[in-house]
Amino acid sequence: MSGSSPVRDEALRLLTAVLRGDKEARRKALEDLPKRLSAQTSLNDYRRHTGEYHLQEIKEAMDAVTASDQERVAAFAQELTRLEKPGAQSRSSSSDQYLEVPDLLRFSDPGTAEALLTRALKLDLLGISIESTGTRLLAASIALRNIDSLKKPLWSLVQTLDHGPLYEALSKKFPGGTDWERDNAREVYLLILIATDRTEEAARLLETRVQEAGNQALPIHAGQLNEMGRQGLGGKVLAFLQRLLRKNPSLPYWDTLIELSAQQNASAEALKLLRECLGRQDLSTTVRHRLQARLYKALLAADQRDEGTAVLRELVTNPPQSHWDGNTREGRMRSCKELASLGRLLGRQELVPEALNAAVRIVETGDSIDGDQTECVQELVKLLSAHQQAAKAEEILKSHLASLARAGPGEQNSSDTYDCLVLLMQLHDNAGRFAESLALLEQNAHWGAPDLAELPPSMTSTTPLLVLAGRALAETGLTEEARRVALHAVRQHPGDDDAYELLVRVHAKEPDVLLPLLDKLAKHDRFEERPLIWKARVLLDAGKTDEAEKTIRAAIAIDPSDGEQGKGDRMRAYAILAEVLEKKGDEATAKIMRGAVSAIRKSEDADNWWEAGLLSEAVRRYEAALLDFADAYCIQSRLALRYSEMGEFAKAEQHYIRAFELMPDSFGRVESHCFGCEGAFKSQRAQNAADKVFTLLASLPPVKAQVHYLLGYLRSAQNRDMEAADAYRQAVKTDPDYLNAWTNLARLASAVRMPREESENATLQIVRLDPAGLHSQPHLHELRDLRKLWDVLLQAEASLPAAETEPLLPLPASKAQLDSLSAEERRRLQRRSRSLSRREDPREELAKNPLVQAVVQLVEALH
Repeated sequence: MSGSSPVRDEALRLLTAVLRGDKEARRKALEDLPKRLSAQTSLNDYRRHTGEYHLQEIKEAMDAVTASDQERVAAFAQELTRLEKPGAQSRSSSSDQYLEVPDLLRFSDPGTAEALLTRALKLDLLGISIESTGTRLLAASIALRNIDSLKKPLWSLVQTLDHGPLYEALSKKFPGGTDWERDNAREVYLLILIATDRTEEAARLLETRVQEAGNQALPIHAGQLNEMGRQGLGGKVLAFLQRLLRKNPSLPYWDTLIELSAQQNASAEALKLLRECLGRQDLSTTVRHRLQARLYKALLAADQRDEGTAVLRELVTNPPQSHWDGNTREGRMRSCKELASLGRLLGRQELVPEALNAAVRIVETGDSIDGDQTECVQELVKLLSAHQQAAKAEEILKSHLASLARAGPGEQNSSDTYDCLVLLMQLHDNAGRFAESLALLEQNAHWGAPDLAELPPSMTSTTPLLVLAGRALAETGLTEEARRVALHAVRQHPGDDDAYELLVRVHAKEPDVLLPLLDKLAKHDRFEERPLIWKARVLLDAGKTDEAEKTIRAAIAIDPSDGEQGKGDRMRAYAILAEVLEKKGDEATAKIMRGAVSAIRKSEDADNWWEAGLLSEAVRRYEAALLDFADAYCIQSRLALRYSEMGEFAKAEQHYIRAFELMPDSFGRVESHCFGCEGAFKSQRAQNAADKVFTLLASLPPVKAQVHYLLGYLRSAQNRDMEAADAYRQAVKTDPDYLNAWTNLARLASAVRMPREESENATLQIVRLDPAGLHSQPHLHELRDLRKLWDVLLQAEASLPAAETEPLLPLPASKAQLDSLSAEERRRLQRRSRSLSRREDPREELAKNPLVQAVVQLVEALH
């Protein structure tokens, strides 16, 4: 903006006063703004009206910033009064048609909260948002009592097994229609009907929903069952589905039946029902194919490998011609992958070429420039590569890239082309053809950017593009360029071992440069252990054993479970520690460390068997992994989950208890759940076991902060939010740097009666610990004290590395192609392109604050 105006100057004075915490200047600026607007005679009626609207926004934002809890409730009451005036709701703009309800139970007494909610629910608006759990439950009871006064169906209020009458009342008053909120309410109501033995009504509900939505199932989520937690509800739902599908096998509920059957130890019954239905003569071809697709999974789960493999083999090699939910190209490609995986695991090599040939046929019969086709090509290339068919994979990928290039300038730099180029780079890298990788970067015209620094990350390859480029540079003798790319790679991918391996390699002869660089990376993110792991590697290789041990133990303390790493790379720190201990002569402890690594590798192999549907064999392999290291919490947890999913609850409980006993020593201040362990608290049995263990550990001083944290995690899973908040408070009291405890405490602010000062302090603590937002996403725009927010953002900015803005590696052919396009074509490509995930300036969070936004909008409207 250029020039000056009294309104703009006063608005900026107001913002400055708020950031400086100058209450008197803030008051005066707020008083003077309307006067300045009235005195600006050059404005036409439209701009004056716009200015008055933004002035009202500023006032409301100022109220939010400066108001006490009581004043905030009063402001909400005033807003209700405004909306209740005749014609106010019909005159409201679309943005005013959604009412944000504050946490009234937190900010006021129950009587006031009920009175205000009663008024709010009677408004004729498009939607009402109530984030607080307690306030929402109160609103549900009020809505039922005042059903005749409601102007809109408030489906989002139907959330518990006690809300059946509310759903029925809403359905009677507002019949018909489907949307996601109503479907969520329908799922809850379905469970209510089953829980109360109203199964005929439940069947009609499902059948009606399937007819309305074109054979699309109303979801029945196992997580919803666990969350509601009524004793025996899972068994009732299973019995209901068995009766429903026996009567009508065409209904799309077989996947749910199979999942629930496993959890209820009834897989044999599910298999029997499938066989029974497949034996019927009245099945259509489409329904028969659907059941066959479910049959092979049920057979494999029941350890009937030969028959299950035969059914899958038939589906892959002779796919049905009819179009149904499992016969999409994506579904058929998935079946090919599953058959190839079974062939490798079971040692039946004849299955692999059958699967790969079928996958190739899927791609060859598709549209070469269709978006789904690109996805299929990428999946096929990965599948072929995984089964040592790299040459065929490259042939198919290059052919598809040629098709994309022929599509015209509007398509050639699309994300499809880019992802395929990255995948081709991965193939070259896998084969050690680094000169070809570099040539692809420099000579291909379709990267869509003039420099490597401007290319976005890609999820297509297993290795980041920056690492692929850095390896190509290093292996072709361009060491200085490789160093720049390697440093960029570890900053963009701070948890990727390939990036650190590249950085260490290109600085192998410069330990005096490398070690301080790794220290700096560790300092910028105290919750990322990778820089310390690789520093320990460097120290150990240099013969500095004592320093290496100190460093690697510090890395392990950050994240003992190392759970976010992919298969084959977890527990790197323990492998290095084993080497250190061996060099120091501690063979016994080194053997334990190597056992831990071996156990994880074996459990990762067991994961492959589980994913292939060979459940019994997977469990046997998990158990065998524990023989190498019984104290691996993630394997104990995984076994508990697997046994639960198979219905073997006594065995599951034994492993749950041991996993929970190990958890406190396996968690850092930012825990990372390994694959398969994320749902450790999802079932009632798991919660009961965790309750016993954590309650006991909390009674035995000194209590680790992780014990309090895990109790909070458990209480949240049990919907006991007040107790969860108390546990998180204890965790941060014990360890003020426990980032995830602060994060979860801040998250509970909308669910419990937490003082605003406490929730805002939790947010500020999160920024203090994680200024770059690498492990958290605090809601900074909700803070009222902008002076304090400004200070903490400046501190955060000061603690971060300098932003990377320099060119990295020129891409000459791509630049030339971009330069040849018209300005309009370049703009179109820019709109389509995905921007690189660079670190944002922390001060940009300030721009999200409602007051700052309102001031900026006023200034822009009058400029």
